[in-house]
Amino acid sequence: MHYTTKRRGYLSYVIGQLHAVGLMYRKDIDIKIMKEDYSTDGCHVVLELNFDNHELLRNRVSSENFQNLEISGPTFLSLFPFAIVFDNTMEIVAVGKKIEDVVPGLKGRRLDHCFTHRRPYHALLKWDSIIMHTNCTFVLNTVDPVTRRNLGGTAGKGSPSMQYTG
Repeated sequence: MHYTTKRRGYLSYVIGQLHAVGLMYRKDIDIKIMKEDYSTDGCHVVLELNFDNHELLRNRVSSENFQNLEISGPTFLSLFPFAIVFDNTMEIVAVGKKIEDVVPGLKGRRLDHCFTHRRPYHALLKWDSIIMHTNCTFVLNTVDPVTRRNLGGTAGKGSPSMQYTG
């Protein structure tokens, strides 16, 4: 597991939280620190987590059952109303209903013109970098202010940006 943060001193807290999650599932978790890197930007720690996972493996559905699963674009967007779909030129080709409600007019615009990113710190908001970090959660902020009108309230001052995690 990779743990990255700008804050120092939270590693023991994170390890304690992982042990607490194990207790909730009645699992002992053995945690080993494999690598620790500290810089002025924060820290990056690689943890090895070992626990009994035989129940999951026994009940796991074979991935072969899903190999030919097809889902339409509208169905995908109804399942994920906060989704933003973009192509390799960074053009936004579709958005979920909730994103469209809050930030209208995204379709056809470039992702990197509509959003800046806060995390992951080491990635860029460029296609190649995003593809290399598909296992990371990206936190995006809107470039343009989000107004109360967009949020369904009365018109008024906009907040500086909306934070989007996904």
